[in-house]
Amino acid sequence: MTFRTVQHRFCSRCRCELSDYASMERGMGPQCAGKSTALYAKTIPANYAMANIFGLAINDTFVHADCLPIWLETKQKLLEATQYTASLEQSNTFSWTGEDLRKIVKNIDYILSYRHPRETTRENLIKVVMHLGYIGLAGVLSGEASTGEARLWFEDGFIKLQGSRNKHAYRAFAMLRGTKLPRAVGQPYVAPISLLEPFLSLVLQYYPMYAGDFDMIRREANAWVPPPLSQQPISTSPVVPDSLDGIAYIRIRSEDFTLQFNWMRQHNMNSFIANLKNSIPYNERAFDVVTKLWRFKHSHLETVKNLINNTGFFTETIEFNTGENTPANSYARSSTGYSNHRYHY
Repeated sequence: MTFRTVQHRFCSRCRCELSDYASMERGMGPQCAGKSTALYAKTIPANYAMANIFGLAINDTFVHADCLPIWLETKQKLLEATQYTASLEQSNTFSWTGEDLRKIVKNIDYILSYRHPRETTRENLIKVVMHLGYIGLAGVLSGEASTGEARLWFEDGFIKLQGSRNKHAYRAFAMLRGTKLPRAVGQPYVAPISLLEPFLSLVLQYYPMYAGDFDMIRREANAWVPPPLSQQPISTSPVVPDSLDGIAYIRIRSEDFTLQFNWMRQHNMNSFIANLKNSIPYNERAFDVVTKLWRFKHSHLETVKNLINNTGFFTETIEFNTGENTPANSYARSSTGYSNHRYHY
């Protein structure tokens, strides 16, 4: 009986072992290959300087021997692309498009189906893909991007994204101050119109399989006109004027009440916030990072007022009934009370 060495190959996207020759020729399994069209179609401007830095940082001796000729050819094509754009004085733009850059990225995609002697080789190859403008593909190759479907849309001055849970995306969106994060399964990421471009960049990086049109969303955002101030509910006012420091506003709604106040740096506001959180269960309170409003169930009204009075730095509490209805799903219920099914990372 004749034995032969089995060459182990792995999908460049999901890292599963490849078992058939067709997949080995592609460097990826059939399911991952089916998503290539969408991933290759979504790009940002290329930064050739950074792509070359990470390309040249790869030690050729740490590239798998079977794909070393492909890598050397790819590296040469990358240098040619850089020289071409430099001659046009557009070294940081996506000027060399079409099949030119795509061939480079496809070669790297294939090379990543091999196990290389050093893990840094894989990391640098993915960095090359990212700086060539294929940021969504780079996220998939690194395992940080979601390959599931996501819905992207613009509504009433806010950009929204609904997709599967992804801890890398959650942390990235949390760093974008002003973005409202999903607290339960099915809820979207929400950001105001002022964060449109950075929000779209994170969508492309972490949810490249999104359903939506960036250009259409930009047009809708540019055409959106906020309603007159006189027609806006008073509870949506995100800022209390500086001249009203020391005043706490309590607005009663149908099922809850909101609390609004200025952050006064000269006082121990952190202690006040800690007392609010310790005194009221987390599933009966909420905080909106966009409007800066706290909201609580009616049963905690006296507790909140006592905490305000005990601080020593709130000089007045203004309380009034707005006549507004509490928005639907503000307090999701389950069979055992308020739902505590939230994102936990």
